[in-house]
Amino acid sequence: MNFRNSSARFAQQILFLLQAHRTGRARCAETIRAITDLRGQAYVAGGKIDKLKDTFRRWSGKDYDGARNATDERTVKALQTFEQEYGTAFREAEGERARILAAVDVLSADMGQVEAWLTPTGLLVNSFLNFFNVEQPDALVPGRIFVSANAFPNVQVGDPRRKKLDGIQDQITILLTQWDVLQNASVPADLFKQRMAAMLNGSGLSFAAKSIFNHRSYAFDTSSPLTLKDLAVIMGADALVDRLFEVSKDHQKIYPPVDVQTRKDNLKDLDERIRALAQAEEREVLTLFDAGVFVTRRETADPAVLVDVWNSEGA
Repeated sequence: MNFRNSSARFAQQILFLLQAHRTGRARCAETIRAITDLRGQAYVAGGKIDKLKDTFRRWSGKDYDGARNATDERTVKALQTFEQEYGTAFREAEGERARILAAVDVLSADMGQVEAWLTPTGLLVNSFLNFFNVEQPDALVPGRIFVSANAFPNVQVGDPRRKKLDGIQDQITILLTQWDVLQNASVPADLFKQRMAAMLNGSGLSFAAKSIFNHRSYAFDTSSPLTLKDLAVIMGADALVDRLFEVSKDHQKIYPPVDVQTRKDNLKDLDERIRALAQAEEREVLTLFDAGVFVTRRETADPAVLVDVWNSEGA
């Protein structure tokens, strides 16, 4: 697909995703630097507190935190003296550290909110790069000037403005689960046994084992690991296949056996239904976008579907 000849809607959406992703990453990097700086300041404030506590320990021989509720005369006197000389400085240091750590919590929460939409957006951007087989995001919108984004795809699942979209995505999730079950479905018992029987022919162990019983005995390596083909010679192919089928029962409970044609037909039907829902999903995303509601897309959205919707819209 030649993305250079794509629609205006394609350019709009790609540019929006790329600029939001780039700005979001820069914002997270800046936040990390700010958090690191604040933690350094908190460490300095903590050092002041620890130094004052050491002063009290030298006076009383007791740990400051444990002594605050003491009732013996010596400790109480030491606390009173400490309060008179260092109480103000101690409370200021504690307050400073508490304010700094509170600021760290605020920044961490903000970064968590950014990462909630940045991570799926980044995965989607990578999907576009792979889809178009390009290494740099700028190649998707050649000649465009990137600026810091002032809008982000941060309206996430559960927001009432995207109720219709969430309903569509719930249906997609159900169908994708059904698709996964079919994709990994077990084969019926008869087909399993046919496949295994064909795979178990050709062991060289049969000739080697026979050599043990004649008078011209050949060296037989008893330390070599046995293959399934070797076990088929020893146990009998039918017995081995039956045992392997029993071993697979746990997998069959999760992914029940389905015959080849039924699996093929059902997968085709699911693919068509998932694609139709994915198209409806993206059309709803665009409707919300035009209304100024910038939603977080599924990180597993198919770039081919998105591009098809963008270009077929003709915007």
